[in-house]
Amino acid sequence: MISMHHILTVSTDPGIALHDITPRIRTLVADSGMARGFLTVTSRHTTTAITINEDEERLLEDVRRFFTRLVPPGRPICTTTSGCGIARPTSRRTPIPTCWRCWSGARR
Repeated sequence: MISMHHILTVSTDPGIALHDITPRIRTLVADSGMARGFLTVTSRHTTTAITINEDEERLLEDVRRFFTRLVPPGRPICTTTSGCGIARPTSRRTPIPTCWRCWSGARR
């Protein structure tokens, strides 16, 4: 059985970025000389997602809009494993933590 490994690097700017890596993957497969088999694409970064979607501008705009509403630009977010303690203000007396570890109490 033949096995190959390749690291594909995608440079991004801060913020939401959507990249079509299909042409690069197709080139890698074509250059491998393999006619059949399995291809696995994974991400080594925790804030990266790999999805299979059409490269259609209205769909991509919907995805950008969704993530912008989910995490508005400039909103402080926790990306640490220990929790951040960053909390968003609310009308309640106690602010609501913004990261899952702070929110779930896993940090306590």
